[in-house]
Amino acid sequence: MNRFIMADASKCIGCRTCEVACVVSHQAEQDCASLTPETFLPRIHVIKGVNISTARYLPSVRRRAVRQRLP
Repeated sequence: MNRFIMADASKCIGCRTCEVACVVSHQAEQDCASLTPETFLPRIHVIKGVNISTARYLPSVRRRAVRQRLP
């Protein structure tokens, strides 16, 4: 499985809409209105640098660990 989704760095503005689309597409309700900070666990994470923009896949174990570290 490819764990990276490459994006065109010149077009990506870092809005993280792809993260929201990922969460909505993998939940039962498929509705943005039902998202809460507790249920927002995207399977991808946007990484943006000077010359690269990418979305990285995070396995479910890592997503839980990341969520536990957030305030």
